[in-house]
Amino acid sequence: MPLLTHLSTFLFDSYLRRVYFGAGDFEPATIDVLSLIGSFAVSILAVIVALGVLVALALDLRALRRGDYGWRPSWAWALGGVVNVAAAVGAPLYAVSLPALGYYLYRRRQRVGAP
Repeated sequence: MPLLTHLSTFLFDSYLRRVYFGAGDFEPATIDVLSLIGSFAVSILAVIVALGVLVALALDLRALRRGDYGWRPSWAWALGGVVNVAAAVGAPLYAVSLPALGYYLYRRRQRVGAP
């Protein structure tokens, strides 16, 4: 399970415990707002990290295509990064993006060496 999924599950479980087993000093409406802010922040963080992966992949592809490394990977490899950005919103897409990105790194290491 991705780290962000664990974090959102923890936040949601914490929210349920406070609502159903005593909110302590917080009112349920306050917990709703805190939960909304927390899940929004985690979502924004996931998109930022995914965009970073996409940019790093595109820069790596460009460097490999311009250099004399004996391997000119196709720009189609960048689709793994695009799917990774979409997976930041819809977690089941990680089942496609992570194996694709992992296979790219495997092929890169076999043909060029470690990044």
